[in-house]
Amino acid sequence: MLPGPPWGLVKGFYNSHSTTPSINLVYTISPTLINDFTFGVNHWDEPGGPLDASELSKAQRATYGLQGLGQWYPAANAYDYLPIMGFGDVPLGGWVFLRLAHAY
Repeated sequence: MLPGPPWGLVKGFYNSHSTTPSINLVYTISPTLINDFTFGVNHWDEPGGPLDASELSKAQRATYGLQGLGQWYPAANAYDYLPIMGFGDVPLGGWVFLRLAHAY
């Protein structure tokens, strides 16, 4: 479990793993000429997001009365996440960054 930002907006989970089977063939034609062939397939899975519905609600626009603000692509924000924001000038301010990749 990831604790989220230092100021504790959302507790979530994240798991990144990949599987890459491959075949490699090497044929020595002469001492100065080698033929090398590699074929592989990569599968990368990256599930993640809030731990439960109560954690999800902490990251939704409606919780803070922001549902009236417009969005450029509302269809891409099916869970109604807050926009990305940062507090770079505040010591230990952190970032709120909820990637849409987590909205599977």
